[in-house]
Amino acid sequence: MALWDTLESAIDMPPSPTLQLSVLAGEKRKHSGDIDDLPSDDAEGDPFCTPGLNPREAATTGSVNHNFVALAVRIGSAKRLRAEQQRDLELFSTDTLRTQTIKIYAELTSISNKLDKIVHNTPTYQVSESLTKNIYSYALGVVFSSKLGAYKGSVPLNHVLNIIRRFRFDLPTGIEHNPADWGKVVTEVQDVLTQIRSRIKKALRASIKGTLAADHQNIYDLTQDLIARSSCTITIQLCARVALMRAVYIEDSSDRFWNSVDEFLNRIRTKADTPEKLVRKIERNTAALQNVFYRMSMA
Repeated sequence: MALWDTLESAIDMPPSPTLQLSVLAGEKRKHSGDIDDLPSDDAEGDPFCTPGLNPREAATTGSVNHNFVALAVRIGSAKRLRAEQQRDLELFSTDTLRTQTIKIYAELTSISNKLDKIVHNTPTYQVSESLTKNIYSYALGVVFSSKLGAYKGSVPLNHVLNIIRRFRFDLPTGIEHNPADWGKVVTEVQDVLTQIRSRIKKALRASIKGTLAADHQNIYDLTQDLIARSSCTITIQLCARVALMRAVYIEDSSDRFWNSVDEFLNRIRTKADTPEKLVRKIERNTAALQNVFYRMSMA
């Protein structure tokens, strides 16, 4: 049969060449994110693309991107770099990404080495002469305050340290968190307070050298002498404090003198019962005290 013969001939025919995949299934659509799909021309509108090179080629070649050089010039000028630093920056802008990364790592390592050297060579902290003068000035103000509760121990010390913490002066940042260095400041304050107490005690002894009470220095003049090297002003309350110190010194001039003064002050506070009663007692006697000290100042 003609139909069978045709079919048999088709079966016996040699196989035809394999059809291209693009013919059978249609050409595979390229994805917009494929690298090969990027334009190979000068990529108009992109200021960071080297003319004639696509980004993949620019990243792997040593071609100079003049846009980056111009950017380096502008940044270096804005940062006010030195001439040699400006040249290094411009050369850096022409390097490949791998070269730039190596240079950055090397520079960071160099900076780390320099910081380590600075830390290791930093001299140990010492209280400066300027800080000592400031400590002495404010310690005088604390000691000659009529509101001071005690002359020894932590009371005057903490008052002076709080002033130092507030005004800082030339203290390094965070020194309070360094026990060794902060301890030097505390020791300096303690030494200054000791010097001031010693000077007051010597002045008290000198004020009663005479045999007769009439030969003794009056309280007003004694108070003026004590505050002569400070910015304190003389008041009735301060004169009363000095009078108390001398009265205690007459009874106890031993090494326990300041302990005796603090104990006497504590007895006064206890005797007053409450602060309000103490204030009323002081107010009642203020006028009489003013007259007494006025007469002494005129003597």
